[in-house]
Amino acid sequence: MQVIVSGQGVSTGQALQDYVKEKLTAYVIKYFEHAIDAHVVFHKQSAFFKVDIIINDGTGMHLPIKGEDESDDIYSAFDKALVKAEHQLRKHKAKIKDHHKAKFGEFLRNDNMDS
Repeated sequence: MQVIVSGQGVSTGQALQDYVKEKLTAYVIKYFEHAIDAHVVFHKQSAFFKVDIIINDGTGMHLPIKGEDESDDIYSAFDKALVKAEHQLRKHKAKIKDHHKAKFGEFLRNDNMDS
């Protein structure tokens, strides 16, 4: 999975980029093995750091998973945004999983009715 880390008005040093790539990859791979990419953008707003995370899950549904948050510490802002994105990843995977079970169950019921 490709992870792009950028900053608007914020310097994203190598330590921050490594931290983001490691944590984000671990969380996303847990739910979608074939995720394509993720974009993480850090913004500086007065005394706070704002983080936007956008993940392309690779399912072809073109539904981006987003997480955003802000904090006075850049690492805690990222961690909070990652928790929100993880919640959406979990919800999205459950929806896909339930959708396939429902279609398969419907197929089995229709197949038994024909006999």
